[in-house]
Amino acid sequence: TSLPIVAIFRTFGVSHAEPSLPWSRREIIEYHDNENVILSFTWTANDEALVGSVDSLFHELSPGSDSIKALWFGGHRPVPEKFLTRQHGSFVQIHNPDEMNVAVLYPNKKFNPNVDILSVRH
Repeated sequence: TSLPIVAIFRTFGVSHAEPSLPWSRREIIEYHDNENVILSFTWTANDEALVGSVDSLFHELSPGSDSIKALWFGGHRPVPEKFLTRQHGSFVQIHNPDEMNVAVLYPNKKFNPNVDILSVRH
């Protein structure tokens, strides 16, 4: 497959599931060669990720971002309401099949999950 497993931006990151470990940039680039990297970003169970992996991973992929509070977004495992936070608030889990939620981030505005997670259901 040619799809990326991670998207990284200045203030946030995105993957299908909560990253289980803080992989190196090289390991992520060469993810086709390592099934564990693929599973880490696509199939992590709730409470299975190493605590701190999201912050470490973000700073590995976005050097110089230590002065900002970055967030990582994912889903994979269903949540009962709009969202759940993990990793001491660094990981925002938004998968609710009944709501079909998306997170909307605005430049120069602090993300508020209570307001900035919206349903795309008609």
